[in-house]
Amino acid sequence: PNTGSSFTSFSGESCSTTNPCNTTATTTATVTTTFTLNKINITLATSGAGSGSVGIVPGGTSCGPNCHQYDYGSAVTITANVSAGSNFNSFSGEGCTTANPCSTFATTTATVTAAFQLGLCAPSVANAQLQSFPPNMFGCAGTSTFANRASLCGAGAHVCTANEWVQQRGGNAPSHHYWVADALNASNGVGPCGSTIGCGSTAFFVTNGLTYASGTGASPARVCTGTGATNVIDPEGNNCNWTGGGYNSVTPSQFFGGWVGNNTAGALCCSNALHQYYVSISGADTNPGTSASPFRTITKGLSVSASGDTVYVLPNATAYSAGETFPLAVPAGVNLIGDEANRGSGATPTAIIGCGNVVSLGNAAVTLAAGSTLGGFAVTCNAGGGMVVLQGNGATLRNSNLINGTSIYGAYVAGGTSNQTIVLNSFGGPTTPNFGGVRFLSPATSGKFENNTALNNSFGVVLDATPLSLGDNLTPVVSVGNNYLSCNSQADMYLAATGIGGVNAQFNRWDHGPPTLLGTGFTSNTGIDLFYNGGGVTYGTANLVVPSPCP
Repeated sequence: PNTGSSFTSFSGESCSTTNPCNTTATTTATVTTTFTLNKINITLATSGAGSGSVGIVPGGTSCGPNCHQYDYGSAVTITANVSAGSNFNSFSGEGCTTANPCSTFATTTATVTAAFQLGLCAPSVANAQLQSFPPNMFGCAGTSTFANRASLCGAGAHVCTANEWVQQRGGNAPSHHYWVADALNASNGVGPCGSTIGCGSTAFFVTNGLTYASGTGASPARVCTGTGATNVIDPEGNNCNWTGGGYNSVTPSQFFGGWVGNNTAGALCCSNALHQYYVSISGADTNPGTSASPFRTITKGLSVSASGDTVYVLPNATAYSAGETFPLAVPAGVNLIGDEANRGSGATPTAIIGCGNVVSLGNAAVTLAAGSTLGGFAVTCNAGGGMVVLQGNGATLRNSNLINGTSIYGAYVAGGTSNQTIVLNSFGGPTTPNFGGVRFLSPATSGKFENNTALNNSFGVVLDATPLSLGDNLTPVVSVGNNYLSCNSQADMYLAATGIGGVNAQFNRWDHGPPTLLGTGFTSNTGIDLFYNGGGVTYGTANLVVPSPCP
């Protein structure tokens, strides 16, 4: 029998229900084989803290409580019906996932469970205005001001941060305009970015807490439906005068926009299962880690965090050092966020000082697992290695100041990793140099390095193999470049291995235009812009120079 069918019987030539049938040809006859479709039972169930019911059409034949029987391959549609105060999360079973209703086929006897959660949107938000980003985020459409955005979220939810939107949207696009928790600012490429001048791109992007010239009538940027269009009106009549912005980077688009004269939107609401923990020097590790009663150590905050959680570290004149366990290991998918508005600078930076051993890589203050983020810190470790080690795929290091590492790199990108993002950081400085700015270990692929400053170190950027993009003109663009590579006493960019090819390092700023080059015979203290070691580096033709170049 074919898949989904069963043998029933033979007729003719003395054959009946035995298969195979062994017989003797004694008469001219037709032997007919009868097959029947298998019967498939689908049982419907619900789960979760929310409430609702599940229906299926056609109803099939009853096979018990909530059980429906069908012939194999029958087309069915399963619908989750949400009760007031709840939201549908997802299906499991029979190929159903997050689409509601789910159109599928009866192919295996299975239980299809609809998971409901307590409403992430306020009861005032109609079902037609809900957009699900499963499993932990909903778009709650409305016409709220930024100040009142939380009124659109249910009792079991909070307004999502920009980080949570980026991490939780799962590749889905917004169908309405939504506020996030952060008072996001915007840049059109002519505001400060990474150092002292513009980003080298006319594309818009938004960032958390960094102040740009806001113009008349500016409000915080928000998530907008639309991918580059202007003056997009959503179904509630809210306007975004520009759309398609990135977050802390021009690309990729994360659907941010709005900003000037756009004063109303819905809200993105995240389940409180995505925890937000707080750390303060004045706190205690016996506290619950709330904003009102924070933990004392970053170590404690990280120890209770899981993927999707955020640990906020409050600025203080005292560095986070005593009582910490180094290296601080940021778990996969966790955000460790300090004072991003000041990028690890200012009078009282959010400072991390300490070192701990990382196997095969020396020492580090912080390690980043897959999909984790570190942003808004001054980080110091001076015991050989890398102050921050990006160990997992998709890790992000941003808006931080990595300093005083006279025998250490500011950051290591571990070998065999991919899709790292290193943006808007400072490695070293006039009075706080490192041995090296950042080192890409072999092989570290894809991802981006943009709008960083590597200044007054021994080495600015060291490559052990073809790294992530340091600036390119690919379609789409991976990195806009605009890295300031200057006054590093050995070399601003140094290819440690011979013959590395395919290095993209366009649209950056050097001490010379074009950058001074050396292909072989490197000697100490040359101060060369680019030692390419017999390899291939595309540095472009823009020949941009930093504002205060070294000779």
